[in-house]
Amino acid sequence: MASKKRKWYTQNFKKSWLKDAELKNIVSCFIKENVLAVSKLSDIDLNNTTNHKDMGDVYFDGCTMRYLEQNPIVGGLARFKTDCKNFLIELCSQIKTRFPLDEAGVFTILEILDPKEARNLTNSPQSIIPLASNFPAIAPENIFNELDDEWRLFRQYKDIPVSSKSILEFWYSIRNFKDGLHHTKFERLSQFMTNLTVLPHSSACVERIFSQVNYTKTKFTNMLNAETVTDRLLAKQVITRKGTSCISWEPNVKLIKR
Repeated sequence: MASKKRKWYTQNFKKSWLKDAELKNIVSCFIKENVLAVSKLSDIDLNNTTNHKDMGDVYFDGCTMRYLEQNPIVGGLARFKTDCKNFLIELCSQIKTRFPLDEAGVFTILEILDPKEARNLTNSPQSIIPLASNFPAIAPENIFNELDDEWRLFRQYKDIPVSSKSILEFWYSIRNFKDGLHHTKFERLSQFMTNLTVLPHSSACVERIFSQVNYTKTKFTNMLNAETVTDRLLAKQVITRKGTSCISWEPNVKLIKR
């Protein structure tokens, strides 16, 4: 159950940051409403005090404000609020540094990872190359034509339902669509989009995997290649999900043939 919750949280965290709404919500705690209304989020100088709300109007979340009402800080309230505001400023500054949220940035284009956005002919781009060009490791230039052809076909293809599947499941499933000659219609596109969902990143989930990798190392297995280590980790995940042990678990014929 904990594993499923972590997976849900990670996916929804990534989806939420495909747009700047989450950051804007935090920024609105201390930046004036009229500044937010007329300025692009990427253009706002967070450290410019002329953009800041009066200290009495700064929002510190419901629980904090209620606590301050019930437990007044005598003589130190102004310092407390200033420290909280400085924390919000630093938080937003660090997020802006790490996330390219400007209107022409890659995060804006990444909205098409959401199947509903990708299937929206009004909002989705006619070409996927502006996105692909940011990731040469998974989309080299020699596949641009094929990838873009598949994307343009995908946008017009009517037989692809937007279901309740996860983002990863949806983009993986489109490789099952074939033409009259049984050639895959969206092989390049499926591979590219699924690769985008697993770009290298640092998180608690990643650190757990690194810990599992270290557990596989012994005096005799320290020189295992990456493919073997990956197979061991996947085998452990399968056994864990089955709720069994390595002694009692029996792989099926299909798995053995792989």
